[in-house]
Amino acid sequence: MSASSEKFWTPMRIASTVVVLAICAVIGVTLFSSGSTEKVADNNTAQNVNTLQTANKNQPQSQQQQQGSQLPTRLEDLPEMPDAALGAKIEDINGKNFRLSDYKGKVVLINLWATWCGPCRSEIPELIKIREEFAGQDFEVVGLNISPNMDDLDSIRKFVEEMKIPYTTAQVDMELASVLMSGNGSIPQSYLITRDGKIYRRFIGYGRSVPQKLRQAIQEALNLK
Repeated sequence: MSASSEKFWTPMRIASTVVVLAICAVIGVTLFSSGSTEKVADNNTAQNVNTLQTANKNQPQSQQQQQGSQLPTRLEDLPEMPDAALGAKIEDINGKNFRLSDYKGKVVLINLWATWCGPCRSEIPELIKIREEFAGQDFEVVGLNISPNMDDLDSIRKFVEEMKIPYTTAQVDMELASVLMSGNGSIPQSYLITRDGKIYRRFIGYGRSVPQKLRQAIQEALNLK
C-alpha cells in the first residue's frame, strides 16, 4: 500500500465506510423483504399523506401481524379486514350508499388514492384493464379517495370522467381513511380482499412490477376455497 493510500484510509474514514455499508444493507433488506405486504421498490413511486399517519400501536392486531410476515398457507389463517372498515357506510360519487361488506362473496381490490398523487394516476389505467380482464369472475375494484382535505367531490367526479373509471368510486372521511391506511400514509396502496373479508395482499406504492403482481394475486385469491 502506498503512503498516499495509508494517509487516506484513516481509522475514522474506515469506521464511517463500515457504517454507511451497514445502513445500505438494512435498507436493501427492508425494501425487498417478502411477505403479504408488497412494498414497491422499482421507481420508488409512492406519495405520502402525512395527515393520515398514525402510530403502529393503533393498528388492528391483524394488520400488525400481517405486515412483513410470510403469507399464511391456509385461508383461515389470513388476517381479517377490520370491522370498522367493512361495516362503514360509504357514499359513492353518485350519491349511492354502500358498505365494503356488501361485496362479500367476491374478491375485491380496494384502491386508496388521491387526484394529486402522480403514482395513483399512473396506476388507475392498469386497474381499469385488470377489472376488464377479470370481468365475470366474482372480482371487483373499489376506488376510495382518502384525501378529503385536498380533493372535493367535483374534482373527483371530473377525474373519474376524464379517466373513464368504470368501477365504484367514493371519498371517505378522515376517520375511515386512517383505519384503512393503518399506520402507513403512502399512496397508492391497495388491499386485496378474499370472498369472506380477509386480507390476502396489501400493495403499497406503484411501479412497473405491480400490474403483474396484482394479476397473480387476484387469480390466487379467486382460486381460494
